[in-house]
Amino acid sequence: MLTRDMTIFLLFFLSMVSFSSEKNCTELMQEYNGKLEIPRPLERFAAPSQALYDALKLQDPKEIIEYMLAKDTRGWIFRLEGLLKLYKSKKKRPHLLDLYNKIKSLEDSIGAYDAFLDWGDFAKKAQAPAPVIDYFNLHTEKSYENLVTKINQEWNQEGFHSFIETLSKHEWKSYKKDKAFIRKKLIKELEDLELTQYEFNQLEEGVHEFRRDIRWIPIYAHALQGLIHFTDDAGKSSAKAFNQLLENQKLRNSPYVIYEESPKETSPMTLSLPYYLALSYVIGAIGKIKDNGQYVESLAHAYLELGLSSSFQEAEEQIHSLPIFQEMPFINWEVETTKLYHYLKQIPYDDSLPIEQQQHSSEEKSLFKLLMEELKEY
Repeated sequence: MLTRDMTIFLLFFLSMVSFSSEKNCTELMQEYNGKLEIPRPLERFAAPSQALYDALKLQDPKEIIEYMLAKDTRGWIFRLEGLLKLYKSKKKRPHLLDLYNKIKSLEDSIGAYDAFLDWGDFAKKAQAPAPVIDYFNLHTEKSYENLVTKINQEWNQEGFHSFIETLSKHEWKSYKKDKAFIRKKLIKELEDLELTQYEFNQLEEGVHEFRRDIRWIPIYAHALQGLIHFTDDAGKSSAKAFNQLLENQKLRNSPYVIYEESPKETSPMTLSLPYYLALSYVIGAIGKIKDNGQYVESLAHAYLELGLSSSFQEAEEQIHSLPIFQEMPFINWEVETTKLYHYLKQIPYDDSLPIEQQQHSSEEKSLFKLLMEELKEY
């Protein structure tokens, strides 16, 4: 018969054995794929999947969420979402579309909770009325509960293993064919960016949408782990405006700019670093514009829903009278985002003219066209 001390020791020993024998994501992929050397396209999913797995292994949703926010797990989730965004197809690869929707839903839920936390903190700093503070506290709590439910129902151990199993059992193409496939997808996305007309007088459907769209290019670069290689040879870039960014050491040393390389990428596609720096610069600048605008819009929605204002315009006027806005510079998001858009399109912008009178074309090639030309070399 086991004594109490022996029982405790046995349970501790078993738990240690279970922990030490737990497979990592690469091992899970090897098991489900049936090969020790898994295909390179699948292998690119291992690192971001492991980052997510490290959070989910905590099991307690509260600890998982705290870990995700502290470790920026959402950044790794974006990489998973980016890879699946490239491969998903409703007709040809519906199972990868399902995984894309699943990971995107998780990312959206984390983003919603993080946003309400941020907006609530700003409302307190802005000394907004007490009902407004309560409004954000309530929505923060609801978004937190939604995230907990999603983790419990979709991202438990069974759900995560199912995610890895589906990825691993997909019939991945050879390295050469996969590279050609990725190249084609990237060119298509750049073509869409070149042709899309954005309405920058709209914050969410214009400014934020544009930032989301261009942000995928750097996300792909990180997620593909060296398949895209950047050179700082200014002679390769034909755009002098972008070459100037090579001197910006703060931008070059940003964690969002430093990308991964891998010896397993035997034939990477080499692109000009100035183009990547230009995208990163614009993404960062629009991020600040978006955040400033969202603080105002989130407060305005709260004022309207609580009946503190009768119109959006009245709400904005009340909000701008708060002390914090006397210290914050006014940002015209339509004008500032249009300038950044023109910068990427290499279209001159005249500060003396209103937006409707600005040029809409240029003899210079846009950044999107320049990137397409380099990709087409492969």
